[in-house]
Amino acid sequence: MSAAALRHFRYVATENPVTLAAFALFTFFVLLAIFGPLIAPYDPLASDTQAALQPPSAAHWFGTDALGRDILSRIIVATRLDFGIAVSAVTASF
Repeated sequence: MSAAALRHFRYVATENPVTLAAFALFTFFVLLAIFGPLIAPYDPLASDTQAALQPPSAAHWFGTDALGRDILSRIIVATRLDFGIAVSAVTASF
């Protein structure tokens, strides 16, 4: 990246804090899509019927579904698929 591009990015980011927050959130989601399967606390496909339909707790921050799968892990891993769908939809529209 050239020095002029970095100056422009710094100007845009500091001029409007909402733009900086949106860029930070987008960067977080991209990193989550890349590293999600590595940081997911549980296997998103593993069923544990003993833990079915548990409310949010320290062990399962978003709770569990009807098959006992951790919802947070499923959301983290699904981020990659969601980005793939979004990119495909934009590509198809062009």
